Amino acid sequence: MPPEQRDTPVTFGPDEAQQIRRILTATDAEFVCPRCGSGLVIRGPVGSGDSNQFVWEVRCPPCYRSLYVRDLPESHRPRGR
Repeated sequence: MPPEQRDTPVTFGPDEAQQIRRILTATDAEFVCPRCGSGLVIRGPVGSGDSNQFVWEVRCPPCYRSLYVRDLPESHRPRGR
């Protein structure tokens, strides 16, 4: 399905999600999609209900895949967030 017809991103698979979480905690890893090698984009934070935690979306625009993470290191947070 062409990207312009998609309304909901697809989640990364478990192995891909684990690779992204490893990238987030590594200091020298390149922040790229494990599926296609494109740069990943971070959006957020988004509130997560009644708790005081925030959820961040890690997305690959070309793959139209996403992963939601709670613990996003300061080094990967968008500026001003």
